[in-house]
Amino acid sequence: RNGPITSIRINSATGVPVANQFTVNLDPVRRIDRARADGGVYVQDRWTHRRVTLSGGLRLDFFDRYTPEVTLGPTPLQPTRNLTFPKQQVVRYKDLSPRLGVAWDVFGTSKTAVKLSLNRYVQDLSLLANNQGSAQQNYLATAARSWTDSNANFYPDCDFTNPSSQNLTGTGGDICGAFTGVNANFGLSVPTSVDDRDVDGFGGWNHRGSNWEFSTGVQQEIVPRRMAVDVGYFRRWYGNFTVTDNFAAAVADYSSFTVTVPTDSRLPLSGQTITFLDLNPDKASLPSDNHVRFSKNYGEQYERWHGVDVSTSVRFDPGVLVQGGVSTGKQVTDNCAVLAQVPEGATNGVSLTGASLVIAGPLAVPFCHQEQPWLTQVKGLASYTIPG
Repeated sequence: RNGPITSIRINSATGVPVANQFTVNLDPVRRIDRARADGGVYVQDRWTHRRVTLSGGLRLDFFDRYTPEVTLGPTPLQPTRNLTFPKQQVVRYKDLSPRLGVAWDVFGTSKTAVKLSLNRYVQDLSLLANNQGSAQQNYLATAARSWTDSNANFYPDCDFTNPSSQNLTGTGGDICGAFTGVNANFGLSVPTSVDDRDVDGFGGWNHRGSNWEFSTGVQQEIVPRRMAVDVGYFRRWYGNFTVTDNFAAAVADYSSFTVTVPTDSRLPLSGQTITFLDLNPDKASLPSDNHVRFSKNYGEQYERWHGVDVSTSVRFDPGVLVQGGVSTGKQVTDNCAVLAQVPEGATNGVSLTGASLVIAGPLAVPFCHQEQPWLTQVKGLASYTIPG
């Protein structure tokens, strides 16, 4: 648990394995947290006037969590470690979410109905990682350092308790680099990232991840009490995105280089030139100063989905029900404006090294805008009720 985990690369010219870094681990932090409050309250009502029915609701969600005091003692890699993390309030979310709906019996025959709804939903925190956003969660217990296996025994022969660079080849050992970048915080009380208080809900209401959903549709009875058709349109959009900004690096600290994609009809960017970003080495070796903030502080970020469902249900005697339909939808995501201000945001808070690319993130430059094709599904089921 406290020993090194080695990383090996293959020399492309000779095919010979070459050691390039190793990873060390400390005893994991005890992930203990406490929830003061986690719940919700919902009220709703419905009003009918002639052929129009209105429904309205309001949901209050609240979530309050803290971490108690924790002390970390010595370990083989840090025999003098004595760290105490004080009690900390981690998150405090309060959300008010409306539920609105309208149903209109078009002809007053109860056979044709037009429906609309608008609802807000919040992020489910039941699976929130223990201590998320706390100093305990951000304690860096795993780190990597460069390594040259001078004696070719595939084991890093260095002093693991010494965080500085070492050259022990004179005594039969290896060359081991110092902890740099985010790894410089290994085993220290310095957090790897700090959440803005707004992100953790201390700045007011409706600060946790959320999405809105709008829907509208028409339901038509074809055969009385036997067959009906539904056609619906749905649209969802998400909010309260966050980004990790390394305050130790600015946009000017990134250089760029280009790669030309081979010409091949099977490639989505065939023949195009793509620009990549790379953090300059003089900044890459500095300890990271990561801050988790709302992405709206830097520019627009959005994720949207919309689609159409067509379904039908048919009842046959005796006791046979057949249902089926077609569903199609499309998703669009974009965080280009944010990455223009925070290039390191594409790596989801992982500190870059001199050889790392901003392309590492799922929505990184130049793929910060992603538009999926329409995805269509055909569904069906049948059931039979056995007479009693």
